Amino acid sequence: MPVKSLRIGNKDYDIPDQADLQEIISILMGDNKMPSMSVGNISGYGEYNPKTNAITLSPYGGNTNTLSHELTHALNEHMGWEDLRIWDSRKSSPQEQRFTEAYSKLNPNFSKVPSLAGDDPYRRSATERRAFGVGNHVGGASIYPERPHMDATMATEAAILRDLFKRRK
Repeated sequence: MPVKSLRIGNKDYDIPDQADLQEIISILMGDNKMPSMSVGNISGYGEYNPKTNAITLSPYGGNTNTLSHELTHALNEHMGWEDLRIWDSRKSSPQEQRFTEAYSKLNPNFSKVPSLAGDDPYRRSATERRAFGVGNHVGGASIYPERPHMDATMATEAAILRDLFKRRK
């Protein structure tokens, strides 16, 4: 069942019925890992804090792209800890093994995809490439208009991991 709105700060925000965004929200809510969300003065449009599992959106620019981007960071953090838990356990199911194998191959921290981001160290980060890819896929924009395959590749990798992550149970 799609989530129609999310409470961020003291306001309800409409959530589009977009499959990728709905899937991310569903996984995080289903695993009780949905980050708290607020609106605040930050330097960019959005910010995810993994230590507190909290997202802060700017009052000046937070949109569907930004929300999807920051929720992707939250889900990547959750998948990383779950990957460690599975590796640490003595018994894992075939579905868990498939997820950990794919996660090790598609882990953004070990990505073999070239950065293509020039001198921008922020966007050279593999975790940022994935989050931008998902956010831009959901919102229909691209920060790589001269390289249209980049966001699509990152969004596809994220979708593969989400699918295997859901099947791990």
